[in-house]
Amino acid sequence: MRTFLLVHGAWHGAWCWAAVRDRLEAAGHRVETPILSGLGEKADLLRPGITLNDWVDEVARLMSDKALTDVIVVGHSFAGSVVSGLAEAVPGRIDRLVYLDAMVLEGGEAPFDTMDPAIVEGRRAAAEAFSGGLTLPKPPAAALGVLEPEAAAFVEAHMTPHPFSTFVEPLALDRAPGEGFDCTYVAVTEPEYAPLVTSRVRAKAYGWDYREMRTGHDMMITMPDETAELLLALAES
Repeated sequence: MRTFLLVHGAWHGAWCWAAVRDRLEAAGHRVETPILSGLGEKADLLRPGITLNDWVDEVARLMSDKALTDVIVVGHSFAGSVVSGLAEAVPGRIDRLVYLDAMVLEGGEAPFDTMDPAIVEGRRAAAEAFSGGLTLPKPPAAALGVLEPEAAAFVEAHMTPHPFSTFVEPLALDRAPGEGFDCTYVAVTEPEYAPLVTSRVRAKAYGWDYREMRTGHDMMITMPDETAELLLALAES
């Protein structure tokens, strides 16, 4: 039995992992799906000033409280920053890191530092118009590569606005992301997710195990079988 820690990305919650979780548990593994404060099932904990480091700390506490060891830590999208932070916060509890079409920040960088200026400008304007800068409104499912009508309706019904402060506050890292760990980066190609261009380039430059999936950004929704199969294969490698 292996232990998987699946960390959701922007606008999402533990709900996005349901299908993948079922498949991993059916294979006999333990699965934890923490919820980042201010999002998803913890949207009621939204507050001004939430940081990436706050999220790293809360997931690290969960890992400690549940005595999780030899963990395969998986982060989707925005949660790539949390994965990198956990690698420094609780290294002794982690076996390997998996970035699912995820953000790769270096120490002292904020998410907006790695994005195209036009995307940053658009998101700043959207957050200001939507909530006075507190949150970024949820996008249509199509923007995340979820095109099938039933799946798109499910995603749009469950997404919640994202704490804007986490886009502008830097991540504290003392070393290169994932240093000392086996790291796998999984990029989607149909279509590519534009905000992660820099992250994909970095993953290749670091020499990480780099893979591609022919689907959209929310692969755990659009291709749960293939996503679970990939994670199971990594657990055995």
